[in-house]
Amino acid sequence: MLILIFFASLLGSILTFFSGFGLGTILLPVFLLIFPIEIAIPATALVHFANSIFKFTLLYKYINYSVFLKFGIPAILAALLGSNLLLYFSQLKQTFVYSLFGIKNIKLSALNFTIGLLIISFTIFESNKSLKSLIINSKYLFVGGLISGFFGGISGHQGALRSLFLKNLNLTKTELVATSTSISLGIDVARLFVYIVFMNFAASFNSSIFWFLIIGIYGSLIGVSLGNQLLKKITIEYLQKIISICLIIFGILMMIGLI
Repeated sequence: MLILIFFASLLGSILTFFSGFGLGTILLPVFLLIFPIEIAIPATALVHFANSIFKFTLLYKYINYSVFLKFGIPAILAALLGSNLLLYFSQLKQTFVYSLFGIKNIKLSALNFTIGLLIISFTIFESNKSLKSLIINSKYLFVGGLISGFFGGISGHQGALRSLFLKNLNLTKTELVATSTSISLGIDVARLFVYIVFMNFAASFNSSIFWFLIIGIYGSLIGVSLGNQLLKKITIEYLQKIISICLIIFGILMMIGLI
């Protein structure tokens, strides 16, 4: 599993340089296979946070602060709201129990159903060229920040929506990645605050989780270095399509309680 975490972090980190499809989207399902959902989401957020810090140190000189204020501030505030909604779902104890294809006593919680639905929805969004090619007027940056931050706070799915609103602002590719990274970092800080303080994630922290996080962070940092070098050289759409199919299958399994 440690090897799987490493390569998922490495690949996801590289992908963040080329589209909104990236680290959290790929790493969250891997953590969900290892930990309960209440631990998997904060653990993914910690790896994503370390990734964002490293990217920030490489690209901070290119941040467009006007865009950060218009989009990033509402995104950070909305992330607090989304994180608290996740907290609410995690505290719901009711589960739906049913049988499927001869499998008895399948338990499905509201939190698993919600996260599975978000994984499917954002995977479809991120892989749909028609949706990604939408042109949104810059006057909606505030609204875009709220939407992106809200979903970022719930599950970490924020990059695709952020890219949709920022891509038409006449920023250079480097400025776009730098500004997006700074916003992502702010959202990570906001949601980690809620996860750690109110979801009591720190109390669940043990040596096993520690090594998974270290390996995940290490893989993501290597991915940042590689992605920064490849930023102007390649696109990897074919690989994204394969991963999209896997994520949709994973999300369906979560929604029906098999994961």
